[in-house]
Amino acid sequence: MTAKPFDRTRHKTDYPGVFWIAGTRKGKEGPEKIYYIIYKHQGKLHEEKSGRQYQDAMTPAKAARIRARKIDGTEPTNKEIREKKLIEDERKRLEEAAIANRWTMDRLFHEYLASKSNTLKGITTDRNRYQKHLKSPFGLKTSDEIIPLDLDRLKRNLLKTHSSGTVRNIMELLRRLINWGVDQDLFNRPALKFNLPDQSPARIEVLTDKQFQNLVQVWASYHDRHVVNMHRLIAWTGMRPSEVCRLEWTDLDQENGVLIKRDTKGGGNVGLRMNNTVNSILSEHRELIESSSEPMRTSKFIFPRLDGKQRHPDGWRKRVRQILKLAGIPDNIRPNYVLRDTIATSMLSDGAGLEEVGYQLGHKVGSTATRRYADFDRGAKQRIVERSQNVLEKKLNGSKVIDLESRRGKGP
Repeated sequence: MTAKPFDRTRHKTDYPGVFWIAGTRKGKEGPEKIYYIIYKHQGKLHEEKSGRQYQDAMTPAKAARIRARKIDGTEPTNKEIREKKLIEDERKRLEEAAIANRWTMDRLFHEYLASKSNTLKGITTDRNRYQKHLKSPFGLKTSDEIIPLDLDRLKRNLLKTHSSGTVRNIMELLRRLINWGVDQDLFNRPALKFNLPDQSPARIEVLTDKQFQNLVQVWASYHDRHVVNMHRLIAWTGMRPSEVCRLEWTDLDQENGVLIKRDTKGGGNVGLRMNNTVNSILSEHRELIESSSEPMRTSKFIFPRLDGKQRHPDGWRKRVRQILKLAGIPDNIRPNYVLRDTIATSMLSDGAGLEEVGYQLGHKVGSTATRRYADFDRGAKQRIVERSQNVLEKKLNGSKVIDLESRRGKGP
């Protein structure tokens, strides 16, 4: 049933220039007085609503006081209030539009991750570094608002608690973000010079023979066989933890004895020949998976999570650290990469060349990551020098040396 409209007749009050009309009370039954005032200000006649009886607790006396203030100009007219609000709303709209068009580091980082999500290596590390070290000082700034003092302050503060290598990586991420924005024509290149900390010597950790023997004994008895098999595979192949997590059953070519490492750090998929120990680890793990839960049995990943989805290295780092602790290995040792360092230096000590080590670890030929192992193992450098000497001595002694020029264009 539609409510009956109230009479809009103007009713005078005891106060000059103040009247009221009847209106409906919002949310409740019954009428409500709506007070109006009439006055002149700067020669213009104004008629304005001053308030409602219940909603605004308005009375004739209060309306009269409002009228008096508006006559002498101490309180703006309703029209002035509306115009001021329109100006303020427009100012806020322009400010919000300007902010929306500003390429702050927060906005830039969001777009950078979105564009690189399928190709960027170490995306989780980049995200953590940004959130922890760059968001607070630079998140709301554009590249033009960052000054050299900001970079110097960032470097000085970080060097108090972090290694020079870590500080270098954090600052390099900021530089990479800005360079990406410039490449995308989002803004002009800022006049910034990144004075990165000097590169600290590569950190190489190697297990002693005794530590490795202890580790093997712990592997044999540790309760989480899934983690054990992952750790063993890293030890015997030199694979990166992330590569192990990405392994799928279709990556195993048992007939040709090849294991495919997917989406490696060096780029693309890389085949790695499997030795007997690696075959044994994978066969044992397949039996373990067959006796596991259905999500794990039906997963495409060789080392899936309990729900069958892909693992992440951070998800099992705690277990691996526990394994190293049981083996008597110091807790400041990196639990997975120490195995890569150990296999690399052990191969060099046994006479392997840098290219052979690079193949095993998945490094590009001649990469700095591979050469640092030769710097670590002085014996390897000496063997390289002696090998070059032996080759030249053979030439002097008349020993048969293969003429490479004569073999060009011929088959093996």
